[in-house]
Amino acid sequence: MERFDRVNCNSLKNMRTIIPAQSVDSFQLAWSYNDLIRHLSDSFYEVERKESVWIVSYSYYKFWICLPELILYQIGIYPNDEIFFMGIGFGDTLRDIEEKIGIWQEYYDLYILPTYQGIAFELADNSMDEEWIESEAPISAIYVFLPKKEDNESVL
Repeated sequence: MERFDRVNCNSLKNMRTIIPAQSVDSFQLAWSYNDLIRHLSDSFYEVERKESVWIVSYSYYKFWICLPELILYQIGIYPNDEIFFMGIGFGDTLRDIEEKIGIWQEYYDLYILPTYQGIAFELADNSMDEEWIESEAPISAIYVFLPKKEDNESVL
């Protein structure tokens, strides 16, 4: 498997960065819930508590905290035109991913990159078009997550 080269991402000066299976901007996967809340400091956020996960919503981010460990295992980013992974951001398409990064695979309603574990893309569906063209639908969300260690499947 190809390793992610931080230089590719960091060469986009003045833009926020995504490192698959590690971080989004300054938010680090595997942080404790308390670490995340401290990082948000006095900012407004909401916590939705479910049986096996807490979802913290903040600005254009969502953070999934697994229970009972209280560890951050997934970060969702929603439309923000200043965050990219290897030149791919919101509004780009699967066709753009093929051109800039390479092969993608469908995983339920998400699209993953076999050569980069820990990142997935969600496509917009305007529900108005009779014919939805997968390769032309814009990216509407980006997820960075910790892959499961025991079987190499994602936690998504």
